[in-house]
Amino acid sequence: MIKKDSFQPDLDKDLQKKLVSTFLLNKEMPIIYMDLHQEKDVEYEVHAKVTFKFYIQEKKNKVFYDRVFEGTQVEVYKDAARLSSRISLNCERLFNKEWNKTLMHLMNKPSKDKSILNLGIYQNKRESFGQYTIKTPGELLQEKIISSGFKGKDIANMTGINEATLYKYLKNDIEISRDTAVKLGKILGCDPADLIFNSLYTPIWGMVDTTFDGYENGYSIYPGEITELPMEQFVKCPRETYRPDVKAIKISGESMMDNYTAFYYDNPSDTVNGKICVVGVMLKNFKDDQVRLRYFIGIVEPIKGKKNINIINMDPYNHDVTEVEADEDIHTFDSLQQLAKDQKYLIENVDPEFISPIVSFVDNTTDQKTRSEIIKAYDTYYTASRKDEIKKVEEFRKAKVRAAIKGKVMQSVAEFYADNKYYENDSALEAIAYKKLKLLMNNDNRFRNLLTKIGTGKYKTEKQTKSTTLVELEDLSKNLTAKENEIAEAAYLEFEEDRMHEEALNQEPMNMDK
Repeated sequence: MIKKDSFQPDLDKDLQKKLVSTFLLNKEMPIIYMDLHQEKDVEYEVHAKVTFKFYIQEKKNKVFYDRVFEGTQVEVYKDAARLSSRISLNCERLFNKEWNKTLMHLMNKPSKDKSILNLGIYQNKRESFGQYTIKTPGELLQEKIISSGFKGKDIANMTGINEATLYKYLKNDIEISRDTAVKLGKILGCDPADLIFNSLYTPIWGMVDTTFDGYENGYSIYPGEITELPMEQFVKCPRETYRPDVKAIKISGESMMDNYTAFYYDNPSDTVNGKICVVGVMLKNFKDDQVRLRYFIGIVEPIKGKKNINIINMDPYNHDVTEVEADEDIHTFDSLQQLAKDQKYLIENVDPEFISPIVSFVDNTTDQKTRSEIIKAYDTYYTASRKDEIKKVEEFRKAKVRAAIKGKVMQSVAEFYADNKYYENDSALEAIAYKKLKLLMNNDNRFRNLLTKIGTGKYKTEKQTKSTTLVELEDLSKNLTAKENEIAEAAYLEFEEDRMHEEALNQEPMNMDK
């Protein structure tokens, strides 16, 4: 098929400069159509047709024109994507999303003989691996270059790759190596893997609102019940989650997870108790008592001694009785308990036909532009991020150690009072303890010195063998590692030595004349 670029109706070149995209007028997107064609009984190719809408303002009227690209998907994408980017960055982003969606829709349609999907026919006579190899590395590289706004010459200069070699990558004449993918990824702001393998998409087969209940298409709908989408959609699936049997559900409505996608596998599991799952249950309709298989998303709660389960609404905002006012229906504690229970459970005591845990929730509103910019500055952001994590871990570790030391000091004070009732109302000793404790906890240099001493083994002596049990006065003092216990014990012993030394200095001298 010969690539075509035409205007309908025909338009002189001088007038083409006056064209204004209808995307700028009313966000009208270009129309994308794709189908499979077999060329000379050799292999199938995807042919595409993209129609852009434009107008020319003539006095009080608008005269509309179509610009149409036709040809193979590789040829058409290159021209259509560039035109989208010239219209606006938002148009380009939406065009890429719609292009991928249309391609996935075509690949997932049954073939003419219904034996396999179009994906199988398309890849029948080429080295293929299902969804992973729908697009060639050349096509993927072309997409990223167009999105970046750079020219081929710019890319070659920034990466040190010969421009002729870059052209060969685009034509798939030579393979993109790992080192080349890394160089290109840093310049284009993408994961190097995205230049070798296309993104993985899966159809969204249903949608769910965790707060809405009512009727849809004549059927009763519970909150958390999965219903069909008004039109087919595809969503990008994370690589670590993707499997051929992965399924996707769109979450919508006033839920805290609005516009998230839930992924699960079409493979029932026995380990589901307390997990968020997709559950298939045979239930009657409210209207006509017709029994049908209905699907829910919620937390699975087992019923003791039974194979039946309860399904809890996963949205915490759906069961809230804090603002409920008393009326003729809710005026006792029992009625309030029943209301809370009704809000908590989607359905109770049901025999499930199918249960599969949710394996991933993905926010579909992630800012890809920001992601791209941060990837370009990978070294700077990665180093800063890891340093920040190390700093936070160090702060948590110190907090745990300090909490343990505080527990020891408080235990020491408590034991002193227990043995010396006379001093029970005397705050002098406690004031000294808190003074020393504050000094110990606020002096990071002292902690570093203690770490050094621990490292050299100074406190791995008989001093350490007689440690007392930690008093868990704060949660942070729990689950200390062996090394953290050593630090806490060493610091406490040093504190005790300092305290005893100060007490000795503060004692009044004995009067030998008496």
